[in-house]
Amino acid sequence: MKKIGFIILVVALFASCQYPNSTQQVLTDNTLRIEQFVDTFLVQHPDWNNNTVTREKANKEFKKLFHSTMEQENLLAGVPMELKSVHKVKGKNMVHFWLNSTPRDFEYKQIEKYELGIYSLYGDVIGNVPDSIVAILVENNYYDVSGHYVGDIGDITTMQFLIGSNEWAVTNKIGIENESLGQNVSVGIILMDIDSLKPFSGRKSYPIQQNNTTETNI
Repeated sequence: MKKIGFIILVVALFASCQYPNSTQQVLTDNTLRIEQFVDTFLVQHPDWNNNTVTREKANKEFKKLFHSTMEQENLLAGVPMELKSVHKVKGKNMVHFWLNSTPRDFEYKQIEKYELGIYSLYGDVIGNVPDSIVAILVENNYYDVSGHYVGDIGDITTMQFLIGSNEWAVTNKIGIENESLGQNVSVGIILMDIDSLKPFSGRKSYPIQQNNTTETNI
């Protein structure tokens, strides 16, 4: 009996080595959260672009959903942001990023559950950073910015006051416009509590969550 038990134990150990537990495997995906958000919105609003009325209604809802979701998570995580300026304002280093351009080797992924996703992303992100960070920043370079959403600035004049400069803003609008190659998505002027930033080095892969958080967030 002892011999039989030993054989069974050996077989079980061998099987576990040959066939690892699939639940321990971590699947990853490099889709950006904003790409998922826009794609899900399009799936849930298939008739949004039918006419002026449906577009206006959809964009009002998009704006509301964007704000509420940003309060829960950073939808712009992993998005390359171009540093346009750094200004000293009342002892704070105010940084201004543009979202209307991307590195040459980067483009937004077309998920295509419903139709073409993001073609271009427009918007501005402002916040303040410590002196130690300012020393290594280079204007017109792209950065991966992490932080928490404070709110939507709303108008360009307020943005200019906060950054201490009368420079141009990409857009203060929030919504989607349809183009033949995809959607032009505008996210307005965002004030962010910046935790960290580092030079943009391309897409990163993140663990795929078992629950579809994209659906529940929207």
